[in-house]
Amino acid sequence: MSTRLDDEFTVPVPVERVWEALRDARLVAACVPGATVESAEGGRSAGRLRVRIGSTTVTYRGEAEFTEADRAGYRLVVRASGREARGPGTASVELTARLHEAADGAATRVAVSGDLVATGRAAGFGPDVLAGVGARLLARFATRLTAELAEGDAADTAGTADTGEAGKTGETAPDAPAAMPEEVTAAERHGGAAAEARLEAAAVSGAVPESPASPAAPAPGEPASARPRGAAALDDEDDGEDVPARPAAAFPTAVTRALPVAAALVLLAAVLRWLIRRRR
Repeated sequence: MSTRLDDEFTVPVPVERVWEALRDARLVAACVPGATVESAEGGRSAGRLRVRIGSTTVTYRGEAEFTEADRAGYRLVVRASGREARGPGTASVELTARLHEAADGAATRVAVSGDLVATGRAAGFGPDVLAGVGARLLARFATRLTAELAEGDAADTAGTADTGEAGKTGETAPDAPAAMPEEVTAAERHGGAAAEARLEAAAVSGAVPESPASPAAPAPGEPASARPRGAAALDDEDDGEDVPARPAAAFPTAVTRALPVAAALVLLAAVLRWLIRRRR
């Protein structure tokens, strides 16, 4: 049984790009639903095609060959034939594709025509069903071909842009800064500086600042900066603000020291007055 196939589709890619793509047997097979290329050499390829006809799925094994390729006229002829993988049926087709510029050269219109001859299970569905199957396969082929070409053009554009930027700058991207041997946060650095200032002020006045979260004071002769910065940061977390360095706070320190002595003297005077009264 023979069926006439006539259809066309448009690809939003220049005609020269579409021509090169249709000459690639593996790319064409990747765009045909159910087609698999097992080998390809020159203009001949071998593989299989699985197609759904009505309620039946048929797998054909066969070959396809480009018999004509007129680059000047953008005319391509391909002949394919196959045999059912499970059955005596056969199928053969000769398709002619003509490429025409469209949209002022930005797109390509592809006109496809040919004759399909089928025997076996496929022939039992009639020419109208087979023509519908051919139209469906061609439409899906056009969609996949458009996606493949658009993806390839996008990759080429990205590669060209990267090369152009590298050529303009003539520089490579700077290396990432080397990591510090010990990670120190800004709060620790700031708090540590404030704590060191307090230690220096206390050393001048002779007092030792108290901190519930700080470790023991540095040993004699040891510089105040040897104190761990982590502890200094904890000192400043109680009030939420930095403590400015004080230059020798002598007067407040003297008053603090004198208060216990004064209290002791007052207590001693009271005891003496009580003893004198008792003796009288």
